Amino acid sequence: MAALVNMASKLPLPTISPTITGSATIGPPPISSTMSDSFPFPSSTAFPGHPAPHRVFEHATKLGHVTLWIVFAAFVIITLIFMLMTIRIQKHLRLFHYLTILITLTAALSYFVMAQGGGHSFHLVRVIHHKHYPTELIFRPIYWARYLEWAITSSLVLLDLTFLAGLPGAQILLALYADIAMILFGLFAAFSHHRSQWGYYAISCVMYLYIIFTLVMYSRRAAIARNARVGRMFTAISLYTIIVWSMYPIVWILGSGTQRISVNGEIIWFAVLDLLSKGVFGGWLLVSHLRIQEGHVPLTGWWIEGSGSLDGTTAERRRLLDED
Repeated sequence: MAALVNMASKLPLPTISPTITGSATIGPPPISSTMSDSFPFPSSTAFPGHPAPHRVFEHATKLGHVTLWIVFAAFVIITLIFMLMTIRIQKHLRLFHYLTILITLTAALSYFVMAQGGGHSFHLVRVIHHKHYPTELIFRPIYWARYLEWAITSSLVLLDLTFLAGLPGAQILLALYADIAMILFGLFAAFSHHRSQWGYYAISCVMYLYIIFTLVMYSRRAAIARNARVGRMFTAISLYTIIVWSMYPIVWILGSGTQRISVNGEIIWFAVLDLLSKGVFGGWLLVSHLRIQEGHVPLTGWWIEGSGSLDGTTAERRRLLDED
């Protein structure tokens, strides 16, 4: 028995040699349980006498990395411009400015992480077979940092729009819930195999349809009720947002969904959409507020004066404390 165990330990084990397509900035990771479980495929031991499948890792080339750095710089510049615009506005009229700065700042941080080569994980997206045996395993990077950023920035965009419309708080909360669920299920779809991928994608689309319904029906009516000029302003900006946001699921299908476009193509398309949905949106919104004062939602009390305004001036609060 000991001799058999010793002979078995000396048998050569099959090796897997990875291939990297494109110019990579990081080395390909080994197959982890997360990767193999997300897309089931037969192991090499399932087919004795056949070599283990060859691993191919798709990467962004120099074009993709340069695009990420350019968009990062663009969002930094846009954020600085919005900050300068905020300084010129009275404190109690800065709500939309604060929200919009957070949108572009969050996008800048996300693109910085991705440009540095982080914020993504490799996911097995395709298995190539030859004579019923797996010969190649295709891995593609999923930029989860992008989904994290979308969950934050899309919620802030919705706050901009619903505050502008004067929507009730309960309906705003439901819209935010649908928005976060939309992004999360999009992320689940990106990291799932084809058997469950499209189910997650369908749930994400349903959540998006509810957001559209909220903007077109409830929010538009509330904006018109506030003021005719506010109604026209909201209709234009919300329609623009819906058109741009509707391009995201299309790019997702061509990229993470079916791999019809390259990693570079996916990066470039999402970069353009991000600049349109955040940078252009924010600039349009803030410039419109300069012309339409009725669209402002004034900040009062603690939001602009701090805790000293909760019970009056700081001196008055001290007097009350002394009396106690």
